[in-house]
Amino acid sequence: MKLLTFEDAQFIRSLFEQYPPLFSEFTFSNLMMWCDQRPTYFEEIKGAVQFFAQGPVLMAFGPPFGPVKQHELLPNLSVNKAIRISLPEKPVPGWTFNVEPDDADYVYRISDLIEYPGHKYHRKRQLMRGCLNRYDCQYEPLTMELIPECLNLQRKIIENFSPDEGQMQEHLAAKFLMTHFARFHSFGGVIRINGEVEGVMIASRLNKTTAVAHIEKINPDIHGISALLHNWFAQETLGDYLFFNVEQDLGVPGIRGSKQRFNPDHMVVKYTGSKV
Repeated sequence: MKLLTFEDAQFIRSLFEQYPPLFSEFTFSNLMMWCDQRPTYFEEIKGAVQFFAQGPVLMAFGPPFGPVKQHELLPNLSVNKAIRISLPEKPVPGWTFNVEPDDADYVYRISDLIEYPGHKYHRKRQLMRGCLNRYDCQYEPLTMELIPECLNLQRKIIENFSPDEGQMQEHLAAKFLMTHFARFHSFGGVIRINGEVEGVMIASRLNKTTAVAHIEKINPDIHGISALLHNWFAQETLGDYLFFNVEQDLGVPGIRGSKQRFNPDHMVVKYTGSKV
């Protein structure tokens, strides 16, 4: 079993090209940005790669990536819990499985974000127009030269409220990704308002049809900026994809409401498995 490091980037990216992930967690960028908060390991077992996450105990993390099915691999693992997995195709003796609604990924259709079509997007169109009418807004592709301004935006957001432990961990993971942006195959964009970076989005390729968001940071005092950021990011940066996975809501009501109001095309359901 090996601790994931930057040295593994090429191997992990090649693995995901050969066995395309569906869950938001499984890009090299996402796995690596969380390593300080959730040490991640991997091991080749029966011709497949299985990831493991260190929480209070070591857990299998995600499905196996390779020619082996999940129900074939689980009995060979020396762990008592598996998280962020799919439901095995066949029963696994000694294991039970439960769906985890809070872990389900929200997936938007790129064309919906670009067009905001129909009645269900009426409010998003209003918010976007309002933002454009109130402020001098500009979109810029994210480059390393803009990273200090993005980090400054995140610092200001954190300073304006008292983050709980989960929010603080997310802050540190986002800071890691931005600080090491040049070492990842990620891409992003910023919205500059009156000369200041007030919104940033960073994403990566998940599979050939889907990009996945890692970071969305906005100044909450700028009314309508989230609707504008999603729209411009889809137009300017996501043209090679059909779908945009914006990760899970973790059961947080505010996050859940925000993601639901963008009208997801579908959800990607995940399960937890426990040895009995």
